[in-house]
Amino acid sequence: MQFISAKVDIRYLPDDMASAFILFEEEKFPLRLTNRNENCHTKRNNLTIDYAKAGDAN
Repeated sequence: MQFISAKVDIRYLPDDMASAFILFEEEKFPLRLTNRNENCHTKRNNLTIDYAKAGDAN
């Protein structure tokens, strides 16, 4: 979550995804697989979109 809206490089070997990592400001951060059960229970701030105003952009 610390990299949301940040520009990062992801480095990996196509045949060895276990060695993948994020490179940010010359520092390596390991990746881990997403736990789908934990992810589905994450609290999120849902943004409400007013589609009526979207059509008035012209």
